[in-house]
Amino acid sequence: MLTVWEGAHHDDHRARHDIIMLTMSPRYMAPEVFKHKPYNAKVDVYSFAMVMYQMLFRVKPLMQYDALRAAKLAASHHVRPPMPNLDGKHVSKEQADAYKLLVKLLQRCWAAKPEERYGMAYCVEWCHAPTIRGGR
Repeated sequence: MLTVWEGAHHDDHRARHDIIMLTMSPRYMAPEVFKHKPYNAKVDVYSFAMVMYQMLFRVKPLMQYDALRAAKLAASHHVRPPMPNLDGKHVSKEQADAYKLLVKLLQRCWAAKPEERYGMAYCVEWCHAPTIRGGR
């Protein structure tokens, strides 16, 4: 997991950012990492949401843009992937309710402000729940 270097200087953060840009796809990168800001474990929650989106909908987040442009739009303009619309689809009430909870999870996990994101422990608990439930 990515974490902040305690007591690191600005140049140290910049060097770490450059390394991350070379080893991680910017498409899945939290805005605060992309913008060279201090960050904490909530960056992993953001990335989790982007990966979960790709797994569920079988399309890269913000696929219409190259990876660097997608990261810049997410960081500077709060652009997020569109959630597919269920209108006209033949789904049960339970499926529609579960979809609404999933949308809520993803939207909270990729929130622009890290403090508005769920913690990773909650995400893991949510994924392991025998039934999808609301709350928190």
